Amino acid sequence: MTFKVLNPRFFSKVFFKPDICIFFFFNYYNEKLFQDRLRECLINISRTKGDAGSFIKESWERSKEDRKHEINLHPDDLQMETEKWHAFLVHKLAHAWQHDFGKPSRAGYHNKKWALKMEEIGLIPSSTGKP
Repeated sequence: MTFKVLNPRFFSKVFFKPDICIFFFFNYYNEKLFQDRLRECLINISRTKGDAGSFIKESWERSKEDRKHEINLHPDDLQMETEKWHAFLVHKLAHAWQHDFGKPSRAGYHNKKWALKMEEIGLIPSSTGKP
């Protein structure tokens, strides 16, 4: 499978509302890449120094039965090239998938199961950014 992003012309007119776009992208990639198996996540856009984005498992809790993962995005990340930004979001979604359906790696690291999922959905994990 090849990773394909949505046509940027589709969302360029509503980009001033990133929360709406991110909600749409979460649902789109959840359906297309994760068979609609990811549970709802809280996606936060915040300017935290030194944080290029993160995934935090079950950080939001309404009750013991209703716990949500959190994905933090830095607003500067929204300025990346379209394909890189979408790949960055999907990278974080792969962490949500791994937490619920795989064996999570320790905080701040990736493991083989995560890397295999990334390849399955069309993204090549590497330390250099190149295949």
